Amino acid sequence: MWQLATGKKQFLPHLTAEIERLTVSPSGTSYALQLADNSVMVLSTTELKPVANFAGLQVQAAFHGFSAKVIPSAAVIHPVYKDQLLLSVPPSQAVLSRPFLQTYDISTDRHMSRQAITRNNVTDFNKGPEGNKIDVPDVTFIKVSADGQWLATAEEWSPPTADLRHLSSNSTANEERKQRTEVYLKIWRWDEDRSLWTLETRIDNPHQIAEGAQPARILALIADPVESGFATIGEDSSVRIWKPKTRLRNGLVVRGANAEGLIDWSCRHTIQLDQSVELTEEETFSPGLVARPTHASIAYSEDGSMLAASHMFDKSSVPPVVSFINTTSGVVEHTRTNLFSGFIKAMDFLDRNLILVSDSGIHVWDVITESLVYRTGLAADAASSAVLLAVNHEDRTFALSMSLPAISRLRIFGTSSPRPEFSHNIAKPISALLTIPGRKGYSLLSSTAEIYTLAPKTAALNLPTAAASENVVTAPEVTETLEEDEDTDMDVDGHENMLALNDEEADKPVVRPEQLARIFESSNVALMPVKDMFEAVVGLYARKPRETVAA
Repeated sequence: MWQLATGKKQFLPHLTAEIERLTVSPSGTSYALQLADNSVMVLSTTELKPVANFAGLQVQAAFHGFSAKVIPSAAVIHPVYKDQLLLSVPPSQAVLSRPFLQTYDISTDRHMSRQAITRNNVTDFNKGPEGNKIDVPDVTFIKVSADGQWLATAEEWSPPTADLRHLSSNSTANEERKQRTEVYLKIWRWDEDRSLWTLETRIDNPHQIAEGAQPARILALIADPVESGFATIGEDSSVRIWKPKTRLRNGLVVRGANAEGLIDWSCRHTIQLDQSVELTEEETFSPGLVARPTHASIAYSEDGSMLAASHMFDKSSVPPVVSFINTTSGVVEHTRTNLFSGFIKAMDFLDRNLILVSDSGIHVWDVITESLVYRTGLAADAASSAVLLAVNHEDRTFALSMSLPAISRLRIFGTSSPRPEFSHNIAKPISALLTIPGRKGYSLLSSTAEIYTLAPKTAALNLPTAAASENVVTAPEVTETLEEDEDTDMDVDGHENMLALNDEEADKPVVRPEQLARIFESSNVALMPVKDMFEAVVGLYARKPRETVAA
């Protein structure tokens, strides 16, 4: 602020995002700032201190530069606090890197916290000596352990191309850029007293190319569904299983400030996958070239005893291989080469079945009988779309989304029939497809910072808040499975929407105590209309009877 009469200048304090708009209140006592991270801050004009801050979902823009490629968000639902969404977010929409961790409450539709996980001091200078903007590391994966006490993040950073322009050959500059890439796997522990994640272990270059010890990118990161642990697959064609262990010194447990035993994370097993690849003649004679997989996926079985991993190279004629790994011994028990064709997009376990999604279709494989349950094709543009897969162990279904710049296709399948149980088109990209542990249905995060909840129709009467109850949209009940082309547009209003899925439960309703507690123990139960509360209770006990057909 510049006082024109005196020529005195006064500056706002350091902010974590760029200022897009500024306005003064009619009384002149406050400034309102709209920041580039989808938040509004109110400052007092006398002290320039924040009076209020209103933050929304700070999800990254959907498209990467001019390629119009949808960028999936690194996001996860907290397994213990099931209304909390954790995702990596950028400082502004103009920045591609995501150095912050945002915690967002889905039930109340409110921002909870944001902390830096790549740079602790966010007020550092963000420009170099030549005036070019300094790039910050990008958090590519986020996973939370089953007990909710550990958070694993994968981040990477590469030097800007302008810093390597002194190299004459473009190929040399690209190889030098890969050589100087920094990759970190960080394990964070939840600090209950300070209500934030504290860094416990940082692993530099968890995956490395054998020749020259070049750093390798992490292609996938997953959490153990049963105990504390994580698994990664990298560009070095290896799977690594990370486990905690108590820190010892001279045989004694090293304890922290609160007398708790300190924990170190280390690699328990390293499993090298098959690196069979046939390079073209031009690549064969390129000096120092190391083939790196471009497509990879990894999945834990439901009991955590098995890992399924697959990786592929862009210019390889070798058929895709799926390796089944024993997580206790770290040994590849067997491999299969006939499970799918094309490039792997995603995979996950659902009960005894392994769901594999490639650009050629969906393959459901029974790991007990080692037989293909069914295969169904995808749309012709599936190869160029961002494919997301999520499984729900409560209702035994899996959801698949394929996002393009103009439209996103959402399908929900069972494991017995290739026909989708639910099908919908959304006129905006889907950046995250998630499941809430212990609950039926799915949560969708769009590129426009909106959250949608898909659940069985009976669950639509479980109203979390009075504000959300006014914006619940329920679709008509689906009595038959829908074909691929029987799509309808979703009603988009910027709030949480409830869509009906097939309800395959028994005729007699079974009401669990936590269902009633969810209604009467809500923080906003006093604001809930009596009519809505009555309908919520009746909806748990009343159910439309099934029609019986005489033989």
